[in-house]
Amino acid sequence: GGGREIVSPSFMNQRQLSPDRKVVPQGSGRRKHAEVQQEEAPEDLIFDKAEEAEEHERIKQAETELKQELHDLKKERKDAEEKEHAGLDNKIARLEAQIADMAEILKETKPTDDAK
Repeated sequence: GGGREIVSPSFMNQRQLSPDRKVVPQGSGRRKHAEVQQEEAPEDLIFDKAEEAEEHERIKQAETELKQELHDLKKERKDAEEKEHAGLDNKIARLEAQIADMAEILKETKPTDDAK
């Protein structure tokens, strides 16, 4: 009724060509695909930089929390009795090592200026 014909999925349309007529197929679409990829590249780059900045901030926050915990442990050690010092010294040494590791990671993952 609407001027359209519904065809079976197995229907195959064929053209009868004369031997003297050559048919040149249209482009394969590779060029269009490459153009689309080039258009998406800047967007992907922006998201990558944003993810880098987010990861950097997350590590920075974790480092700040560890520094606070270290400060609290040092204060606790100051107030603790002599027999408790060894255990607190071990915790302090571990936290200092973790903070040093995070500082190194922060240097490596520092986002570029255009990511901010």
